[in-house]
Amino acid sequence: MYLRPDQRKRLRNFYDELDGRSKVAGEGGLTKNDDFYEAFVEFVIEERREEFIEYLGLDEL
Repeated sequence: MYLRPDQRKRLRNFYDELDGRSKVAGEGGLTKNDDFYEAFVEFVIEERREEFIEYLGLDEL
C-alpha cells in the first residue's frame, strides 16, 4: 500500500504511541505487521465500514 511520506510518519507515530502504551501496560509491545496493521485494517472493515464509505463520499451511490 502506497502512503505519502506525511501519512507514513503519522501512521508510524500512531504505532509507536500504541506500542509504548502496550509496553507500559506490561503487554510486551505490539508487532507492527502481526498486531498493529492487522488490527488497523480489521477495525476499519468490521467496525467502521459505513463511516469509511461516507468518508470516501460513496454513500450516495
